[in-house]
Amino acid sequence: MGAVPGSRAMNGRIVRVVSCAALLLGAGCASAPDRSDGEGLGAVREKCRELEARLDALDGGDLLRRFPPPEWSEERLSRIIEREITTHQYRTEEEAAFIDRFDEWKRAAERRRVAEAGRGEPSPGDAPGHGGGK
Repeated sequence: MGAVPGSRAMNGRIVRVVSCAALLLGAGCASAPDRSDGEGLGAVREKCRELEARLDALDGGDLLRRFPPPEWSEERLSRIIEREITTHQYRTEEEAAFIDRFDEWKRAAERRRVAEAGRGEPSPGDAPGHGGGK
């Protein structure tokens, strides 16, 4: 039985394939000419791009592009709900989509924050009032 999309097994398989392709490309193969028969380096590069895009989607990259921190945050979620309760101004379609996928978004934002912290890059979520920092 194959791995279920979005599962740890699927993520692990994608990471292994992307790693192998990156090793091939990094081992001096990147300067080799593409073969026109579809089995050469061009095909490897294309497959690597496809797998990286798929991994990005599985890792929540699509959500973070649609709802980028710090503009979208747990604080914004609270403001949307508070606005609905106090003023009866209901959420927009975009706000509803964010609320529907908030748990998934939060996990993706945390993974990004941890990855960026590991690389020494500032994270948008580190701004005051956005779940990180002060």
